Amino acid sequence: MSPLNVLSASLANASARPAAPEPSSTELEVLCHHRPAPPYPFIARRMGIEGTVTVQVTLDAQGTIVAAEIDPTRSTTRHPALTAAALDAVRQWRCTLPTAWHVGTVTVWQPFRFQLTAAP
Repeated sequence: MSPLNVLSASLANASARPAAPEPSSTELEVLCHHRPAPPYPFIARRMGIEGTVTVQVTLDAQGTIVAAEIDPTRSTTRHPALTAAALDAVRQWRCTLPTAWHVGTVTVWQPFRFQLTAAP
């Protein structure tokens, strides 16, 4: 899995936003046609909080998200603003699973990397 790429921003830049999330796993090939990226919370940017939040996402046979929770073992931060932003984004996703997968639920992990860097 590759982490979410984030747009460059300075610590003082209030417009920093993460880029669109990458697919959670190439081997799972979960197709999510609507995947809004989480906004970088203002309070976290102001405080210089960075890190990766990994969300464990469970999809049913129709591609509906039936559960989303933070995976603390795969995350590097548990900051409430970052975890809330990641969960809120995932809950807005709309996915369709391949027909061959319509046998039960599928669990995938989606990392979101929140990083502030110096503006180019």
